Amino acid sequence: MKKSIITTFFLSLFSLAIFAQESAPELANAGNAAYSAKDYATALAKWEAYLAHPDATPENTESFTYKCAEAARKGDKIDVARKYYQKCVDLDYKADMCTFKLGSTYKTEDPDKYISYMEKCVTDYPKSKYYKKYFLPNVTNYHNKAASEIFNKANAEAQVATGYGDAYKYVESMKKTVLPLFDEAEAAFNKTLEFDATNTTATNAIANINTQREAFKAYEAELAAQTK
Repeated sequence: MKKSIITTFFLSLFSLAIFAQESAPELANAGNAAYSAKDYATALAKWEAYLAHPDATPENTESFTYKCAEAARKGDKIDVARKYYQKCVDLDYKADMCTFKLGSTYKTEDPDKYISYMEKCVTDYPKSKYYKKYFLPNVTNYHNKAASEIFNKANAEAQVATGYGDAYKYVESMKKTVLPLFDEAEAAFNKTLEFDATNTTATNAIANINTQREAFKAYEAELAAQTK
């Protein structure tokens, strides 16, 4: 085990020594070639070596930091990609898209963190060329999807209540289960409207909820009048 660690250590030193012998342009070009060949691990290694090279030009630091982020993401080195995307944001280099790509790395791993980044894209970069195509749709689609799940559950429960065939049991179920779900769904759709006040999916759903509420109130009033 110890021998294996020592061997790995010396191989790493050997690799660094080889990279150190390459000029900054050679490292940059080698990274470009590797990236084109979809050898993202080599591209990342070459570009990182370029950034560390004493002859690397300061004006290229930003673009090669972004290149490292892209190579790391495509090479499934997500933590490394996040580090470089954040560096780009800190450098204010393609900060809008880098914030978006940084957030996208959390989409399946941490949905709460994902949507916080997407919302940041909308609030921090309203003039970005990516605003309408990527930023706003990702936010509204996320909130509409979450709201729709609640809305669909409410409608399913309303169908169950209707199937009871008992007016009083129906009313009880609507008050206890369905109406609270409608309230929750409306609040969730309103989250969409905070970012896009004219979003038709959200506005139509809220209108539908209000229609069903009013229909239930009318039914409840009619039932109460019949029992007097």
